[in-house]
Amino acid sequence: MHWLIGLSFIICHLSFSMIFVSCADEADTDSLVLSGEYLTLETRDISLGGEGGSQTFNIKANCAWTASSTDDWLTLSPVSGNGNSSVTVSAQANSSVTAERTATITIKTNEGLQRSIHVVQSRNTELLSFNVDELSFVSKGETKTLSIQSNTSWTLQGAEDWFTLSAMQGKGNQDITVTAKPNNSEKARQAVLIVQGTSLTARVTLRQEGEQRTITPNVTSLTFEAVGGMKDFVLEGTAAWTVSSSAEWLTLDPLSGTGTTTIHATCADNTELKSRSAQITITATSTGSTQTIEVQQLPASVPTLGNFRLVSAERTEATLAARALSDFDILEYGFCYSTTNEKPSTADTKVEATDRDAQGDYSATLTDLQSGTTYYVRAYARSKVGTGYSSVISVTTSGGKPGEDDNPKPNL
Repeated sequence: MHWLIGLSFIICHLSFSMIFVSCADEADTDSLVLSGEYLTLETRDISLGGEGGSQTFNIKANCAWTASSTDDWLTLSPVSGNGNSSVTVSAQANSSVTAERTATITIKTNEGLQRSIHVVQSRNTELLSFNVDELSFVSKGETKTLSIQSNTSWTLQGAEDWFTLSAMQGKGNQDITVTAKPNNSEKARQAVLIVQGTSLTARVTLRQEGEQRTITPNVTSLTFEAVGGMKDFVLEGTAAWTVSSSAEWLTLDPLSGTGTTTIHATCADNTELKSRSAQITITATSTGSTQTIEVQQLPASVPTLGNFRLVSAERTEATLAARALSDFDILEYGFCYSTTNEKPSTADTKVEATDRDAQGDYSATLTDLQSGTTYYVRAYARSKVGTGYSSVISVTTSGGKPGEDDNPKPNL
């Protein structure tokens, strides 16, 4: 009978112990002691920053233990030990910039004691940028690398048909190959490439220079006579260009174009008695570079008189001849004379001539002269520039002066 009472006591004691262990495991209290083992932790909650990092907690135990994590982004060191120890918790950067994440650390003993730590990692701060602000390409085309620095997913926007990209979307850091096609235009081109992250954007400017073309005039100077006219020069090359004149009296045609072209330069008459100058400027459209042609126009001159001579002199008249030449049309020509002015002009008495021949020769007869009288005579010719004169010759009519013995009556 006594052994039944003893057996009942043992069974009741074991049942009570099992109930106690079960309740203790479920509560996970620090004061639980089982078969002489104890296990306590200094903290049950750990918070980590989204960029990752480490934190340490202490274990107090009198037995062997092991530590584990429910997620592989969280690592522990050491993962086992015996007795008191410190464990370092290390977290990778949170791959999400929008949400926090959690994990559980579990510490166990050989006899079944178990403690847990709740770990919370905040969302990461978004990072997004290009490694450069600008990427430049030569006109013939080339390939360059553009680096995206990011901790989130991203897409590229702003692609144009003159370049290609090795990827249009991705996640995290990545190198993008950018290939610019040849630019067959003189005009430079550019595009803005935008990378769009979760909430951030970054941009880079892509530039490509235009094709380097040239244009060169075949002359460096032009000279025009006083009488206006047209002269041609040639622009040689492949560039687009414009031309301009610094003077109103010098006009150009055409004023713009592309490649090798003949330019007509037209100069108006210079009626001044001094030379004048101007400048032609050739500008390459794409680069703005300039070249110049110096233009000179000779001064105008009044008509010149030559071969001036007396053909015959009689009692009351004299015939003279001369040659008049001029760059400009001669508007009037003839002879002027005076008995008192040794250098006569058209303000004195004059006789206009006609029928100047192709060589410029003409003649005229002075009439109603006084006999036996000396006259100072010059040939003259007038153009729009002015009046030119010959040298002076003296012409003496035949016979005596009126009233003398051989000329009792005037001019008879």
